[in-house]
Amino acid sequence: TVKTAGTSIEIDLARHVEAEAIVTRIRPPVVGHIPRNFSHPAGDFVNHIRASVVRERIGAGVFSNLFKFCVEREPVAKCRSHFHMLKRARITAERYENVSWDDYHQAGNFPIDTLRYADRTLAGAKLIVDRVLPYETLAQDLPLLLEAHGIRGFRLKARESEVFS
Repeated sequence: TVKTAGTSIEIDLARHVEAEAIVTRIRPPVVGHIPRNFSHPAGDFVNHIRASVVRERIGAGVFSNLFKFCVEREPVAKCRSHFHMLKRARITAERYENVSWDDYHQAGNFPIDTLRYADRTLAGAKLIVDRVLPYETLAQDLPLLLEAHGIRGFRLKARESEVFS
């Protein structure tokens, strides 16, 4: 998901996973982050990739045997973060320089990520990850979750403002 510390999580988690793990490229590159195993004949694995695309590329059987999680954030806070990112990011700053919060709201291009971790069905959305962590308690929840899955001593250290400054 976007605007939920996903890049920071990937940077820190990459230091704890086995050599065979998929670690995606980060744009712009981050010093010390070493992407690996991300190339695939159907297309590279990239950060913020939809779970359904991962499932297609690795196969439903393998996918169902993996523990999958994502992070979601309170919607207004997520939009505020998205708005400020657009105003300060090198590729969008000039375009958004004079855009107000009201303008952003009127445009309606909000960072809605449900289909990054769910499939669209006739009845609505069907979750395809095993756990959705709330962003607001991520610092406490993520280390506990990862420890339960064999990754001990994890701490979220990378911060987007430090990573991309």
